[in-house]
Amino acid sequence: MNQFGIRQYRMLIVISAPSGGGKTTVTRALLAEDPSLGYSISTTTRPPRPGETEGRDYYFVAREEFQRRIAEDEFLEWAEVHGNLYGTRREPVERLLSSSRDVVLDVDIQGAMSLKRASPGAVLIFLVPPSVEALHERLDARGQDSDDVIARRLRAAGDEMSAAPRFDYLVVNDRLDAAVAAVRAVIAAERCRTSHRSLVAAAAEAAGRETAPSAAPRPFAPAIIFASQAIAELLERGARTAQSDSPVLLLGESGTGKEILAEAIHRAGRRANGPLVRVNCGAIPATLLESELFGYEAGAFTGALRDHAGLFRAADRGTIFLDEIGDLPLDLQVKLLRVLQDGEVRPVGGTRPMHVNVRLIAATNRDLGAAVEAGQFRRDLFYRLNVVPLRLPPLRERREDIPVLVAHFLRRFVSPDHPLKTLDPEAMDLLMKADWPGNVRQLENAIEHAVVLSRSDLIGPGDLPDSIRRGRVVPPAPPEAEVTGDTLRDIEVAAIQRALRQAGYNLTHAARALGTTRRALSYRLDKYGIQVERRRGRPKRG
Repeated sequence: MNQFGIRQYRMLIVISAPSGGGKTTVTRALLAEDPSLGYSISTTTRPPRPGETEGRDYYFVAREEFQRRIAEDEFLEWAEVHGNLYGTRREPVERLLSSSRDVVLDVDIQGAMSLKRASPGAVLIFLVPPSVEALHERLDARGQDSDDVIARRLRAAGDEMSAAPRFDYLVVNDRLDAAVAAVRAVIAAERCRTSHRSLVAAAAEAAGRETAPSAAPRPFAPAIIFASQAIAELLERGARTAQSDSPVLLLGESGTGKEILAEAIHRAGRRANGPLVRVNCGAIPATLLESELFGYEAGAFTGALRDHAGLFRAADRGTIFLDEIGDLPLDLQVKLLRVLQDGEVRPVGGTRPMHVNVRLIAATNRDLGAAVEAGQFRRDLFYRLNVVPLRLPPLRERREDIPVLVAHFLRRFVSPDHPLKTLDPEAMDLLMKADWPGNVRQLENAIEHAVVLSRSDLIGPGDLPDSIRRGRVVPPAPPEAEVTGDTLRDIEVAAIQRALRQAGYNLTHAARALGTTRRALSYRLDKYGIQVERRRGRPKRG
C-alpha cells in the first residue's frame, strides 16, 4: 500500500470500536449534526445487515473482487476482521479530503492501526464500552447473531480493547448519545489544535525573517481547548473585539484563561505590530506601582539615578494588559483614568505629561460593581474600563469541556518517562463532579499529578489528588475582619453578604459555608431584601 499523506488535506478522524461498540451509530449521528464532516464509503464481503444501504454506508463485493482491488491498491486499509475482509475505499476518501470537509472513517481496529501507520496525521478515536457485559447486551440486542457468534465477537473485542491505548483518544461510553457528545468534543479540540499549530507555524516563519521588524496580525485563535457553546460564543465576541481599539474588561475567576484571551485579542488586532506589555497589579507593591506604570525622572526619589520610561510608554503603539485591575489603589485609579481620557502619563517627579498611544485590556476576578458600591473602586474608571466586558465562565459552568481538556493535558505530559495514559470511567466521573475553584489551571495540575504518580497506563481514582477524591474542592478562605454591627440584623446581613462574596454568589456554596440550607438562605435573602440575580445556574449579584 502506498503512503497516504493527509497533511495537505483536511483533518482525518478515524472512529473504531469492538464489533457492536457503536461506531456506525456514532458516525451517523455526527454526520447528521455537523455538515462540515464527510463520511467515506467502506467495503466488506459480509452480507448486508438490516437497515444498511449498499453503496452508502458500505460497498458490498465478492471476496475475489475484493482481493483484486487490494492488489490494485484501491483501499486505504484492509484487514481480516472476524473472518470477513473489510476495507475503506481510497477514491471517496481522497475526494472528501480534497474538499472543504473533515473526513470521518468508520473502521475496525486492525484497519485503524494500519491507517495510522500510513497516515501519521490521522486522529484515532476508540469507543470503549464500559464493560464486557454492556457489550454483550448490545450484541444480543441485535437479535441476528447466534450465541456462538456473539461469544467469538466478545473474545475478539477483548483483544481489541486491550490494544486501545495505542489510540489518540479513548471514549468510554455507557450511552451512545454520550459517546456522540464526547467525539464531537474531541473533533472540536482537534480543530483547535490545528488552528494553534498554524498559528505557531506562522509565528516561527515570521521570526525567521530577519528583515521583518515584527509579526503581522494573526488569525484570532487563542490557545483555549473547548467544546462548549459558552466558550464558542465568547471567542466569537473576542474576535470582533480584536478589530477595534476600545478598552476591554476581562471578567472571570483565576485560572479561566484571561491572559490567553488578552494575548489573542492583541495578536489579531491592528496593534499586533506593537508590543504587548503584561502587568499584574496585585504582584507589585503599591509604593512601587506608580513608578513602574508611569515612569519617573532622575532625582524623583532616593535611588532614582536615571530616567525610567515606565510600562505605559513601553507599550506605546501596542497594548498594555493590566491583570487584577481591582487591586489598583484608589490614588492610582485617578491617574489611570487620565491616561484613558487624555492619552497622557506624567512620570513621578515630572512636570509635563507625555503622550502615549496604548490600547488597554484589563482583567479581574473581583466583582467591580460591588467594589464600586463599597467605595473601593472609582465609578468613573469602571465605566471607562467596562466598554467591552467579556466574561470567561468558570470550569464548573462548562463541564462538557473537561473531557477534551483532560485528553489535551494527557497528550501534553507524554514523555519517555511518562507514556500516553488514559483515565478509567470512575476517575473521569470524579473530575466531572469536582467544583474546580482553580479552574483549568487546577485541572491541569491534577492531570499532571495523576500522570506522575500512576503506576500503569490506566489512571484510576487513587492516582488523582486527595482533594479531588474527597469531593468538592474549596480553597482556604482569606482572613477577613470580624463581622460587626449595631444590631443582630446588621451582623446577620454582613455575614450573609460575606459568604456570598466568598462563594462567588453561588447560593448552595454560601449556604454550606454558613452552616445552613439553600432554602433557609433564600428565606433570609428575601427577608432582608438582599438581591441576587440567577444566570445559567450560578447566582450572581445584581
